[in-house]
Amino acid sequence: MDLELHQLDRRYEALRTRSARRERRLLSSLSEVGQQTPIIVVRDSERWVVIDGYKRVRAVHRLGQDVVRATEWALGESEALLLERALRGGDADSAIEQGWLLRELMQRFGLGPDELARRFDRSPRWARATATDCESLGQSLGALRPTSRQVAELYVAYTAGSATVRERVVQQPGLVLKARAELGRAGGELSAVEQLLHDLRVAASVARRARRRLGEGALDGAREAERARALEQGHEAHFELERLLSRLKQETTETSHVGSDDKNSHSAPA
Repeated sequence: MDLELHQLDRRYEALRTRSARRERRLLSSLSEVGQQTPIIVVRDSERWVVIDGYKRVRAVHRLGQDVVRATEWALGESEALLLERALRGGDADSAIEQGWLLRELMQRFGLGPDELARRFDRSPRWARATATDCESLGQSLGALRPTSRQVAELYVAYTAGSATVRERVVQQPGLVLKARAELGRAGGELSAVEQLLHDLRVAASVARRARRRLGEGALDGAREAERARALEQGHEAHFELERLLSRLKQETTETSHVGSDDKNSHSAPA
């Protein structure tokens, strides 16, 4: 169906980060071939609430058009938001976008940490902490509209930092971005710890996505040879993850013992 832009309720637009490069690319595509993919909406009284397609809506507006193609989902808002995220894949949105969505689902729809943890395949503690930190971060960002790259930088700084650094990311994100930009101009790069944490996060995300694909029937109708190959790849992934976990335990245990020995030696009588 076709909807006029004034009929749209864009209440969830702030839940997404923006990428100038992607917006320019979409604008160019729409100007050449028109809108190919409809936006997703749900009905709310006389308005249509946009669930997915905010970049397309902005591009249509910038092109001076006032009509956009849309598809209606016969779902409630909270269910539609969760389904849209699941279809994109949990790794497609940033950690901060996840936090913004969690906060919205808690505050607007009253979903509790236990329910959100189940929907996001995480722990209730993660749901509470992520929503709380992102609420504080959202207030601190104010008028700043971070790019996708900046959001990634904030997340890396948060996950790799100490308690003091995490507090600074939440309370003063603009200052953190400025400091990291200056570090980049000076030729600095991510520390080894930051790179490791990023790799581990990617590994966990890929594992969750693969398990979700299995749950959605990825192997339904697969040939015997394809099933055997999938099982073989699964065993290989399991082997590598076991080696990784073993090395992590070894490294962290050794570090813990060193710290304990140092503490004991400092407290020993002279």
